[in-house]
Amino acid sequence: MIELKNILPGDIIEYETKIHVQRKAPTKTVKKGTVVQITDKIIVVQLKNYRETINVSELNARGTRITSHKRPPFGHERLTKYTNEVIAQATAAGVFQCVPAEVVLDLTATIREWSDR
Repeated sequence: MIELKNILPGDIIEYETKIHVQRKAPTKTVKKGTVVQITDKIIVVQLKNYRETINVSELNARGTRITSHKRPPFGHERLTKYTNEVIAQATAAGVFQCVPAEVVLDLTATIREWSDR
């Protein structure tokens, strides 16, 4: 059993859920996606074409169950906000380069040329 406290935004999960279609018997479907948001009541998962919410009450009632949980390696795109420590570690490891905080462009000459036309 996978505990909810181990799942973080950006993790890849695979889960099994029941789909009810009108009067037919429910069928089980396996879905795989990236966790976008976790609260105490819902988990939002980004699937291939759309987002889906999983109610935590469904997980407790055994209607839906998480079958696999995988955390992508460091350096892959994550959906969480980076802290200063993580940015410093990634820069030291050469994962990405820091961009200057402010870029100042002097467009006064270009604007004067356009206004003269």
